[in-house]
Amino acid sequence: MIPAKRVTTHCEHHATQTKRTKTCKDNQGMHSIVSVKSEDVTESIYDGIVLKNRTALSPKDLPPECLHGFRMAFRPAIRDFVGTLGPWESPADTDIVRIWNCCFPRHRLEASNNLFTTVSKLVDDTIQDWRHEMAVTAVQCLNMHLKSSFNKQHERVARATWLLGDDEKDRKRPFYYKKYGNGVKPSVSFISDKISNSNHGMLQGIFQSQVIATTLATHLSFISYLPEESRLPDYPTGALALSILAVKRALTWAKTGVEPIPKTPEGNFSRANWGDHYKLENGRYVVVKSASNIVSVIGKLQKRQWKQILAEARKFATERNKPTVPKALLGEETEDQSDFELEDWDDGQ
Repeated sequence: MIPAKRVTTHCEHHATQTKRTKTCKDNQGMHSIVSVKSEDVTESIYDGIVLKNRTALSPKDLPPECLHGFRMAFRPAIRDFVGTLGPWESPADTDIVRIWNCCFPRHRLEASNNLFTTVSKLVDDTIQDWRHEMAVTAVQCLNMHLKSSFNKQHERVARATWLLGDDEKDRKRPFYYKKYGNGVKPSVSFISDKISNSNHGMLQGIFQSQVIATTLATHLSFISYLPEESRLPDYPTGALALSILAVKRALTWAKTGVEPIPKTPEGNFSRANWGDHYKLENGRYVVVKSASNIVSVIGKLQKRQWKQILAEARKFATERNKPTVPKALLGEETEDQSDFELEDWDDGQ
């Protein structure tokens, strides 16, 4: 089996080029919430740090006076920043240095000093944990709904199949939406005609289904230590995209009836499986735009819709470890191979 190849999409490239200058609002923003000792950590101390094997590095390897600020400011700031990038994109070295120096103006970091090796590894761990928790939350939330609503395995499989959508060309899958009419899938003609005098199959609340909202709440919980004025003004497009992909993964496995999701390469919530990648089809490689198509759709969201999406997620942000799912779980998603226009019948309230 030939391993999947990484594809750098236009969306990710654009995000990389446009986000780099938005790491912190000013030189006072991030570090204003950090309580550190007055003693400066000098470059000579940095250079004197004894380097370990990179995999063995932990927060304990930071200078002691940086530990509190690392937990309360730097780590949430990294997650805040990464949440605005592509779902599988990581910060560049310059981003890491900039965010660190915003949080620790008296503890300057450079990519050339020994401390950077520790910090960059901890950044990798922070992002990995962030993605892992979102994947775990999506599975837990979906399982809670399925098991509380259906006693039999075949009923749970049927429900997951319906939520995911049974047609690979279907661009109006239920699991995106907060309301999907009375649970009966609308016809293509109904969607295109937009017959508003009927509630049968009406789509409302895009990306506001309970399972997506609960998964996105994981991100909001992770950055909750940062005061609003210290957060980036950008919408968390990457965090929302990652939430959708995490839910899609949970539904894809629930549809098979396999439980729990196997701890194999195929079961991983990884870029190779859920990011843009190549696959062999009819003797040639074709691009599967699993992530960039979702990012493209998210880019069409209006300010009103973002306000509703974030408000829905905030309901669950303080209950991240105890996801609550109602009896009726609804939502929708984008097709891998093509884009679509947003369908959302919210009245704008």
